Amino acid sequence: MGPVDEANNPKVKGKSKEQASSNSQNTSRQKRRKLNSTKSHRASKSKAKKLEKLSTTVQVTDNTHKKNTEEAEMTMTEVVPPKCHLGRVPVEVLEMILSYTASPRDILALARCSQYYCNVLVNPSFSRIWISARQRALPKPIPDPTPNFTEPAYAAFLFDSGECEICKKKVTTMYDSFTLKLRLCSSKCRKDWLREHAYARATKPGFAEDRYLHLQLPRLETINKVLFTASPTSHIVRRRAWQEAVDEYNKAVQEKDSTVYKEKRELSKARNALMLELGESLSSWRNEFATKLAAVDRLTKSTLETVVLREGWNEWDVLRSSAYQELRRAKHNCLQPVTKSDIESIRPELERHIIKLNERSERREAEEKAVKKQQAIEKYWNRLHSVKNPRQALPALSEFRKFLIFEHLEEEDITIISKPIKRELERWREKAREGLARVLGFPGWKSASKNKVHPVDRLTARFVCTRCGLSKAAAKDGKDNGLSYQMACEHRCAHLTTKQEAKEVFNAEHFARDEKAILAVQQVLAQLGVTDDNPTSKTLVAKPELLVLCKSCPSTIFMDFETMLRHCKRHDEVAFQTIDTLVAETLSSHAFVPGLKTKLMETSDSAREQRQRIVYGCRHCQQKKPAAEDPSIAAPAAPQPEPEPQPEATGDLSMDTEQEQQPHQPAGDLSMDTEQQQPAGDLSMDSEQQEGPASEAVPETEPMQTDRNPSDDREKVKQGRRAKKEAKMFSFDGLRSHVKTKHGILWIGDEDFFKEDKQD
Repeated sequence: MGPVDEANNPKVKGKSKEQASSNSQNTSRQKRRKLNSTKSHRASKSKAKKLEKLSTTVQVTDNTHKKNTEEAEMTMTEVVPPKCHLGRVPVEVLEMILSYTASPRDILALARCSQYYCNVLVNPSFSRIWISARQRALPKPIPDPTPNFTEPAYAAFLFDSGECEICKKKVTTMYDSFTLKLRLCSSKCRKDWLREHAYARATKPGFAEDRYLHLQLPRLETINKVLFTASPTSHIVRRRAWQEAVDEYNKAVQEKDSTVYKEKRELSKARNALMLELGESLSSWRNEFATKLAAVDRLTKSTLETVVLREGWNEWDVLRSSAYQELRRAKHNCLQPVTKSDIESIRPELERHIIKLNERSERREAEEKAVKKQQAIEKYWNRLHSVKNPRQALPALSEFRKFLIFEHLEEEDITIISKPIKRELERWREKAREGLARVLGFPGWKSASKNKVHPVDRLTARFVCTRCGLSKAAAKDGKDNGLSYQMACEHRCAHLTTKQEAKEVFNAEHFARDEKAILAVQQVLAQLGVTDDNPTSKTLVAKPELLVLCKSCPSTIFMDFETMLRHCKRHDEVAFQTIDTLVAETLSSHAFVPGLKTKLMETSDSAREQRQRIVYGCRHCQQKKPAAEDPSIAAPAAPQPEPEPQPEATGDLSMDTEQEQQPHQPAGDLSMDTEQQQPAGDLSMDSEQQEGPASEAVPETEPMQTDRNPSDDREKVKQGRRAKKEAKMFSFDGLRSHVKTKHGILWIGDEDFFKEDKQD
């Protein structure tokens, strides 16, 4: 037999179809199983993750695994409050328990504890519990209520708290008047109520209707000892109720319908009679209760004094204890004194409270002692800081407080240990001097000569803080003079908080050289012919006739030495020249006044008035340099007068030279090395030639011009108008705005303006 052709055999085809269908069913079942397994796997994973989140709130260790798993299970279950088994107590047993209470106040408090007790005790069928409690009340049974009261409502009427009608404060005592339902907190409020809200009429009214109106209104009890020490001689009602009653009576008279009004009045009369009788009896009971309470309070006080004296406690500490306050309140509500056995029952709580108070008082005493110590240290530091001649370097106050000698200081008078403090200060100063000298480039500086100044005491000892640049407050006020040695020792960065400043320790590495200020000082000292290590250098720069001219400013600006230390920060290139006051007078008719800006910036009324005066001028506008000195300005050809003998004007513009200048031009020769005559406007530092456009505009060999040019006359007129415009005066605030806007100077200084002396 040959091979069977499965493709063409119908039986084989049928079998193959059945196999294919079964295979497809199997594959679909497998897919469903895989999907179900993946879903169940994902669900189990999500459950596991949730359990992990719950159980991993605290890191599980081998020793605490069981504890943490129990906590995780507790978080998964809801927290159910414990059941109150007192609700299962039979009413008869509850009645027997409450029979030991001495006031309806306790039953009222129990009724407000839970819904169960409220439903039981408020039920009218259990009113006998309230009645028996009233009858056991001290010092005598409480009077029976009127028919409009239930027993729970009557207890709330007696013992509940409320607000004062005058000042709205909470009052925990009973009513001052049960008939008027009046509650007041103090004698002041009682006087105010009687004066503003009460209406009193004589017991024998002037007309007949007064008697009926008084009878139908609630009035004050006659034996009320809260508002009166004796019985009042008049009927006191609420003023508003009296006015309403009078208005109702007048309305009834006008309408001539007195039947309804009389019936209403009779009902009010009967009701008020019952309330007045109840109010009188309750007032009598309250007066006896107050008398008994005062006697109980005296017994409690004597018992407490005995216990406190025996135990050595502080009476005020015991009175502030919450345990004693609760005991005293519970006892006094029942008119029972606090006994020694009662105090013994709360003895552990009292001892814990007293120990806590003693520890607190000890901490307070230690803090007060530390504060006094710090105040004494600050006072001593201020006294050292106020010494000016001679003024030695001091650390900052926070650094001064860290001295080891202050750690064991107990006396407030620090002058007793002044010598050890001085030795500690000397050690600190020596360390600071070595560190700052290293910053200036003199590590380990020593000298055998007594005529050489220490590097930190020289004029070139100028520093800048590397963390804040300088004090932000000084930069804001325009006082960026840099830091001297003394200022660096006391410097504290402005961005530090109080806690950070207390932890700050002085470190010389936080400072760097103030290069601009040092270069400016070196230029001045070189022109004076002294070195920075010369002891006489400080005396020379402190002379009042010495001024410094800034060569970097576009205008002729001069100032003193201290102002120069701040002014040099305005320029990238520092260039200064020394002049005297005589030369300054030739440059400007207004002298330099140091400290003028500080006086004007004060907050006093006189300083405010001075700032508003329009007497301040801008030196940058009125003291411009001539064209020969400013290369940015082209000097026009000036007309030359006829040849005639020129008078000589000696203008010593240097500390070492004598030069001649033309009288019709401003003095400008500031040469240090020349002795020759030069044209006006030549501010050259060279000795034998002229620089800049001035030499080109007016050559020495050019003949004098005698012909007048009309264009030159027009130029003179323009220059005169420009000079008048530039001579504009300002108020000080306006001048600050002008200098900032036109000249780009953010913080004005004494060198930027002058004050015109005008008599008002």
